[in-house]
Amino acid sequence: MILLDTNLVIDAQNDTSPFFQRSRKLIGEAVATTGAAVNAVALAELCAGKSNIADLVQTELRGAGI
Repeated sequence: MILLDTNLVIDAQNDTSPFFQRSRKLIGEAVATTGAAVNAVALAELCAGKSNIADLVQTELRGAGI
């Protein structure tokens, strides 16, 4: 199981990031092999500053196999 860093997830969501392709590849490889997860702190960081975003983030992570 690979624990994903918040910045990696953010880069994988942002197609204008210079790290977009690499981040998506790394996450995809982790999901396909050992598995991938985010901890409570990373989840809170992904939801910070946005109201009612938790469900959207959860849906997006589950859709990616995380």
